[in-house]
Amino acid sequence: MSTINLSSYVVSSRANGPGDRFVLWTQGCSLRCKGCWNGHTWPQESPKAQSMSVDTLWDMIQSQSDNIEGVTFSGGEPLEQVRGLMDFALRIHDSGLSLVIFTGYYPVEWTVEQRQLVELADIVVAGRYIEALRTDGNDMKASSNQEVVFVSSRYRQEDIETTVEFWIDEAGNVKVTGFPVDFL
Repeated sequence: MSTINLSSYVVSSRANGPGDRFVLWTQGCSLRCKGCWNGHTWPQESPKAQSMSVDTLWDMIQSQSDNIEGVTFSGGEPLEQVRGLMDFALRIHDSGLSLVIFTGYYPVEWTVEQRQLVELADIVVAGRYIEALRTDGNDMKASSNQEVVFVSSRYRQEDIETTVEFWIDEAGNVKVTGFPVDFL
């Protein structure tokens, strides 16, 4: 059974790709881009991280399928968990839901396995985050060096909107997702 090491997830977000999306943030990133908004996801292990089976995640997606347009993989670094995510991405693809992947790896760096995962996506935002090139998140890019790759014809540039969301859990912890402005 495939598992994915997760930092967190939200069942519905409009700040991480077109439409309402189920979003998961993987735990673990060897790239460690300076100034990364998700630096807490870098360690492979974290007290807040959880290993979740693809079957469990898929059941969660199925329970939301009438309310979401697709799924987004963010991180951490999703392409460093390609084996677990491949099984999940195949289910997403076969179901007709869309897939967006945020990765710090540039297309020329993708391994054969990573490329196979990326080919199941509709949009990939690729490239290291460079703090000095930070943007306001237009076009889903956190820094201007990143590339938005439209893998399928499902979406076009005009389908991308920029927003920020705030989530408050039962314990009062606040999660900010999307592309926050500098004062946050």
